[in-house]
Amino acid sequence: MVAGRFDAVNKSFRRKYTMVSKGNTLKIVGVLTILAIVLLSRPSFKYYVSISVNKEHLLPTPKEVYHASATKQFKAKRLPTSPIPPVKKKVKLVPKYSSTIKPKTISKQNQNTTNLKYLVYLCDKNRRCGGWGDRQRGIVTAYVWACILNRTFKVVMTSACDLTQFYQPNKINWILDENEIRNKTSKVLDVVNRVDVLIDKDFKPHQHIDVLYVKTNSPMFTYYLNHNRNAMPDYLKGFGSWRDKVKIFKAVWSRLMIPTDRITNQLLNATKPMFIDGYRANLVTAHVRIGRSKYLPYERVALSLNSTDIVMNFLDKYKYSRIYVATDHADVRKAAIAKLGKRYIGSYAPFLNPDNTARGTKLACWAFQMTIVDQLMMLNADVLVISPSGLSAFAAYLKLNRGELFLFNGTVVSPYKP
Repeated sequence: MVAGRFDAVNKSFRRKYTMVSKGNTLKIVGVLTILAIVLLSRPSFKYYVSISVNKEHLLPTPKEVYHASATKQFKAKRLPTSPIPPVKKKVKLVPKYSSTIKPKTISKQNQNTTNLKYLVYLCDKNRRCGGWGDRQRGIVTAYVWACILNRTFKVVMTSACDLTQFYQPNKINWILDENEIRNKTSKVLDVVNRVDVLIDKDFKPHQHIDVLYVKTNSPMFTYYLNHNRNAMPDYLKGFGSWRDKVKIFKAVWSRLMIPTDRITNQLLNATKPMFIDGYRANLVTAHVRIGRSKYLPYERVALSLNSTDIVMNFLDKYKYSRIYVATDHADVRKAAIAKLGKRYIGSYAPFLNPDNTARGTKLACWAFQMTIVDQLMMLNADVLVISPSGLSAFAAYLKLNRGELFLFNGTVVSPYKP
């Protein structure tokens, strides 16, 4: 009797244990099936490796910008049919001044630098330098100061990207070699936003210093030249009046600066839409600077966003031209694309102030590059509309052909003579 009960209990226990084991097995099989489906539906491991290796996935810029100048750090793969002709020289992302290119057009200078004194235009991360227009006029004014003080002129600009990536010396070697100033005394003079700089008061007390680094955005180059003509090189001695400001700026800038291959190739790419069936269409370029906005909250107000319809209606009358609109506001760009349609060929530069951009990043360098391209497009235009901004004002100074020149002041577009 007892044995029978024991057999019954034993059978019941085996039946329950078998059911539990089967349930666990089904659960395990189900989980493994789900994991297999997830793993098979995911991209392969090689895919993630390719993303981490291929830096083009990380570039916030059009690929063709960097295909023309791959760096040692980020070697972009060349496309079989690159939209930009390949350049002969590779450009470092943030090169050192001692290893920059040496253009053949520079005249030979005295190799003995022991007794030389320098005046160096400086723009680095330690102080706001302003936009590209502020920097251009600062460079020209600093050059005039260097002539007055009989110092060798150099330029060091590393904010937000190294200037030597975009411009190289033309007839005056402004690149500072580290070996030139080794063991020399130096001092930084910060006169940004000052228009009352006096040679005797601000510079003469430091005449014993070998290297004077000067931070400035002074527009007073004509004033200093006019009062110190005898200290100027021969090509500037014939200038001096306020009416000569355009000629002075153009003479100095053209002797100092010439675009690098990187900029030249990008400019060629930007002008390709101008050619239709082998014929070059007229290029109409407008600069519409709004200034303070959600994109640039610390800028001064230049134009009202509500006034942009005026300049768009003006541009719309050029029915058979290609129109390049440079701006610092997304709404202006959208309005230009909507109004001009296929006639619109740019710009697509990001809305960044170089002073507020992390130094040396790809985005900073691209923003800086596109600002320079915007200005070069302006000075190559058949018709140019400028706004209250140094960027387009100096483009008008440097304009290669006379063409038509207009000023948009926020209420009307009228003929302009710089």
